[in-house]
Amino acid sequence: TMGSGGTGSGKWTMLGSMMGEYDVQSGEVWAERSIAYVPQQAWIMNATVRSNILFFDEERAADLQDVIRCCQLEADVAQLSGGLETEIGENGVNLSGGQKARV
Repeated sequence: TMGSGGTGSGKWTMLGSMMGEYDVQSGEVWAERSIAYVPQQAWIMNATVRSNILFFDEERAADLQDVIRCCQLEADVAQLSGGLETEIGENGVNLSGGQKARV
């Protein structure tokens, strides 16, 4: 399910109410299943690009080049001085917003 609408239309308020972030003034919120929320802001570890992509799961290292290609990171990785071993600063300070999202 996806909620969409213009700026200020109440998307976040509706989602926040469903997650218990807001007190519902009238009516009720009922969910048959659990609710998951994935924020738009990318979460980046203070680690290497490689570690951020693999999330320390070396068993998936064989898929690394496919992931880089699918996420269109080839040019970004080539541009970094240390390539995949480049340390990403706290909260990805040395990456652009688009790079963070693709990583």
